[in-house]
Amino acid sequence: MKERLSSQYHTTAKSWTMRADAACITALVLFVLSALADDTGITGIKAAAGSASPNGTIVLTAVGDCTLANDDKVEGRSVAFHNVYNAQGPEYFLQNVRPLFAQDDLTIVNLECVMTTLGEREPAKDWCFRSDPSYLQILTSSSVEAVSFANNHCRDYGEISYTDTINNLNSYGIPFSSENYTTVLKINGIRVGLVSLQAAYRASDEDKDKEYYDTEELIRLTDQYLADVRAKGCDMVIMNYHWGIEKTSKITSQQTTLGHYAIDQGCDIVIGHHPHVLQPVELYNGKYIIYSLGNFCFGGNTNPKDKSTIIWQQTFRLSEGKIVCDSARIYPCSISSTDSVNDYCPTLLEGQKAQKIIGKMNRLSSSYGVSFQEDGVVSAN
Repeated sequence: MKERLSSQYHTTAKSWTMRADAACITALVLFVLSALADDTGITGIKAAAGSASPNGTIVLTAVGDCTLANDDKVEGRSVAFHNVYNAQGPEYFLQNVRPLFAQDDLTIVNLECVMTTLGEREPAKDWCFRSDPSYLQILTSSSVEAVSFANNHCRDYGEISYTDTINNLNSYGIPFSSENYTTVLKINGIRVGLVSLQAAYRASDEDKDKEYYDTEELIRLTDQYLADVRAKGCDMVIMNYHWGIEKTSKITSQQTTLGHYAIDQGCDIVIGHHPHVLQPVELYNGKYIIYSLGNFCFGGNTNPKDKSTIIWQQTFRLSEGKIVCDSARIYPCSISSTDSVNDYCPTLLEGQKAQKIIGKMNRLSSSYGVSFQEDGVVSAN
C-alpha cells in the first residue's frame, strides 16, 4: 500500500483558514512531520516497501469525473448516490478498482462536486452536486492520493462551497490542484507539479449555455500556473483541463490548442475531463494528451446510457534530469458493476466488453498517432 506522509498545499493568490476541529489538528501534525522530513516544504508521498516503483520512477493512474453526490431532485430515490452511501458506506464505491489504485504511486481523480455543508444552491443551475465532507472517505479508503478540483460544479453552492471544500480536502489530507491553487508532491524522489484549469463552466449543451472561457485567457492562466509550480522546482507537470463539449466524442479546436500549448510549455501529460464520454488520446511531441476520460464514480446520473470508461496508467522515469515515459496502458471499465442501473461501483471489464472499449479507443485515436493493443497497452501508430 502507498503511504501518505503529509499534505501541504502551495498557493498563489489565495489562502484559506482551516477550521479548528480535530481533523484540522491532524493535518497540522502531518504538516509538521512533512517539514521535518523535507525542508523544501514540498509534500512528500513515498511508496511503501514492496512497491513496484523504485526511486526515480512514478506510476500514475488517472480516472475521470467523480461526482460523489447527487442533485437534490433525486434525493428521495433509493438509487440516489446519497442513499447508496448511507446503505453501503464509503469503502463500497471503489472496491473493484482499489487493488489497482493501491499498486501505483499516484492516483488522481477529477472531483466534480462540492464537499461541504455550507452555502446555498446556485439558482441558475439545473444540476448541483453537494455531499457532506465525510464522503471524502470514499477517496482516502481507496488509495486515491490527489484530486483535480477545477470544473463547472466546484461552486455549486456558491463561493463558500468552493473554499470550504478546499478546507475539507486539506483536513482529510488529500492534495489537490484547483485554478490558482497549485500543488507540488515529492514521490520517489521526483517532484510532481499538479495544475488544474477550468475551460468549460456550463452543464448544458444548448447554444445558450455554450459559454467557454476565452482561449487566450486560458493560455495566460496556463502560463501563470506553470510558472507557479516551476518556481517550486518540480521535475514534471501533470496538467488537468476541464474542457470540451458534453456528450460528444469529438474534440474542439480549443482543446487541441490548449493541449498542444501545454505540451509545448513542458507539461509531461495532459488529462482532460468534462464531456462525460470518452474522447481520443493523442501523442503530441512524444507526450500524451487524454482528451476525456469520461465518467468514473459518477453520482450525477442514476442510469446513463453510456457506462463505458477507462483507467489511464502511465509510468514516468527521471533520466538525466528529464522525465521520460516508460510505458502507458488503459484499463477498460464500466462506471457500474451492473448494466441495469448505475450502482456507482466502477468495475474493470474483461473479454468482449473490454475489447469493445479498446476498439472504440482505437477508432477515436487512430488519426492522433495512438493505438491500443488487446491488453490495453498504448503504442504509437
